[in-house]
Formats: sequence, structure tokens, C-alpha cells
Amino acid sequence: MASDNLSVQESQLVMVQDEEDILDELLMDKRSETTKREYRKDLRDFFQFATSNPDTEPTNGLIREFLQLPQAKAFSLVLRYKQNLKTRPNRKTGGTLAEATINRRLAALRSLIQYARRRNLTEITLQDIENEKVVPYRDTSGISPAQFEQMMRAVNPATLKGKRDLVILRLFWTLALRRNEIVTCDVGDVDAANKRLRIYGKGYGRQDIWMALGQKTLTSIQDYLAARNHPKPTEPLVVGTKGLNIGGRMTGDGLYKLIRRYANLAGIEKIVSPHRLRHASITAALDITGGNLREVQRLSRHRNFNALEQYDDNRQGHQENVTNLLEDLI
Repeated sequence: MASDNLSVQESQLVMVQDEEDILDELLMDKRSETTKREYRKDLRDFFQFATSNPDTEPTNGLIREFLQLPQAKAFSLVLRYKQNLKTRPNRKTGGTLAEATINRRLAALRSLIQYARRRNLTEITLQDIENEKVVPYRDTSGISPAQFEQMMRAVNPATLKGKRDLVILRLFWTLALRRNEIVTCDVGDVDAANKRLRIYGKGYGRQDIWMALGQKTLTSIQDYLAARNHPKPTEPLVVGTKGLNIGGRMTGDGLYKLIRRYANLAGIEKIVSPHRLRHASITAALDITGGNLREVQRLSRHRNFNALEQYDDNRQGHQENVTNLLEDLI
């Protein structure tokens, strides 16, 4: 890489041992543990690119070295990083990284620089590096209810793993949850007496949201927890069943792999992800409510009706209808 890249070995900076860690200080201001984890991961990705070393960690010394680069060199480095992100393969979709992923990683970098500028640690600015334009909800169709039912039929409810997987699938379908909302739930978040589940929704920090549970979903949860010998309220609601993660909190990546596995068993050709299951749930909810956006918003928890309207437009095939009408004119 070019000579203005960072190099851990050649760094001229000496970290003061009793100095506060820059990255830790930056993350103190973030309410959500998920946000903290993602920022740390995104900044690690940048510094691994900057040093051409996949094992690089964003140490205090390395961060300070970057912050002390001249504006022109820092700008060039971040611009090349952005270009690298745009061409990087996405193993989940087979394409390249989504615009939203690129923008999130740039946002983490901007946040670091803004914090450093307030501390008078740098004069770098990234104001001329623009975000990628995001086209939201290209495909909101998800899968059909019949396909989802085939995924559920592939579950073996006689095993502990099967009981867990049935809970996960039912939560995706009946509550349109995001995968992080599932993996962050604890046993104590299940209120069986009032048939509801407490989740910590996207963008809500640690503010809880209670969602009503259907009887079949609640029964599946109770059956699963009984098979786990009624774990403590502070234990994760869904846990790993193999490898090093047995009994530990299930990860988002583990949830993604689980969904892909059941989609394959169901013979579904399109790539199915946790978010596609959320799409499927919302689309089916619009179908059975006759397009009642107000009711379905309670399920989807979209803050903006525009996003939900995109689901409804795709569901009804408005563009296809207009195209057919135009064709009939000539």
C-alpha cells in the first residue's frame, strides 16, 4: 500500500500508560451495547485496512498515530478505505457490501474524529467524504407463508435444539423481530402471566418495549425453558447447543446460519436471512389486515410510515399494475 498508510512497527508515538483509552472514552457515550460492539468492530476493520494487517487491533497508540496524520494523507487513506469497502464481497448475499454497511463504518470513523477534535487531538476532518446513497427496501417480499411453514416443518421439536429453533422461528414470524432483538432477550423478559415479551428495540437504547405473545409462541417458549430445567431470569432466552457456545448467548451470526439451514431444508432457492423473515412477517400482516398500516405499524415498530408504505406498495404490485396499463395503451 502507499507510504502514507499506518504501520504499527514504524509508529513514532509512545502511549502514556496512565492515559485514558481513546476508543473506550468514545464508546462511553454510546447507550446501546450493540452500538458499542459495532463501533469497535468497524474501527478495527479500518485499522486493519490501514495497516494491511488482518490481526491489527485499534490500540491507543495506533489511533493517535492516525489522528496526527496531515489532513491530505488522512483524507487519502479514508477515501481508499471507502473504495475498498465498495468493492468488498458480501459473503451473505454474494454481491458487494450494502451501502448501509459502508455508511455505518464511515460513521464510526467520523465519530472517532469528531470526538478527537473536541479533545484537541486532531485537525482531521472528513466532511468532504460523502456517504453512499442508500436505496431502502429493494426487496421487501421475504418468503411466502407456505415457505415459512415448510421451514417450521423441518424442525425436530423432540430435541432441545429443535425446541429452541421453533421458538426462534415463531418469534420471527409472529412478532417480526430483528435478530438482535431475539438474541438480547433474557429468560426474565418473558412475562408468561400476561402473555408478553420484553424486547430492546432498534434505536431505543435500553428502553424496553413489551409485545404481546400468541398462545402457540408462548407454549413453545415454556416447553423450551422446561427442557432447559427452568433457567434463571438473567440467563439468555436462546442459547447455543454445540461447540464452545453451549449454554451461552446465541450470536447474531449463529442465528443467521440457523435460518439459512432451515431455508435450505425447506428447498427455498432464494437467500433467506433473519431480516427476510421480518419482511415476510410484515408483508403477510399487511395481507391479512387488508393493508391496515396503523395496525401493522404496531407489529413492525417502524417510526416512519414511508418505510411501511414501501412494503405495502411492493405487496400490491403497484408498479407492475401501472406498467401493464401503459402497455395496454399502445
